[in-house]
Amino acid sequence: MVPLSSHDSPITSRNSPLIPILFVAFVVSAWVVPAIFREKRNWSLLRDGEITLARVVAQSREQQGRTTYSKIEFEFRANSGRIVRNSQRDVTEKVFEEMTIPVVYDPLDPSKNTALCASHLKIQESI
Repeated sequence: MVPLSSHDSPITSRNSPLIPILFVAFVVSAWVVPAIFREKRNWSLLRDGEITLARVVAQSREQQGRTTYSKIEFEFRANSGRIVRNSQRDVTEKVFEEMTIPVVYDPLDPSKNTALCASHLKIQESI
């Protein structure tokens, strides 16, 4: 049996840049893929929902592990007259109590709603 030399190892200096690239791709996908799935839930709502203004009734700093984020509670009146209340993460970090914010909701089920400050997606006006 012939002993393996350092040149025969499966990880050579030729493909060693692949390891950091794979590591970075793994770390980025660990953040990006869940964010895409969170946003995907709101795509149809943002596309087909009705938009209204909501009032922020509370804002607080929440901690999840080492991360802190802004959490807002808001309420709005749906076209049916029903008052709806929800809480979400404020990704803009600029919302404060008593502020008026845009909210998109499903007119058939207003409990399905999202504040625009809770989404990384942008709404584009179409003509």
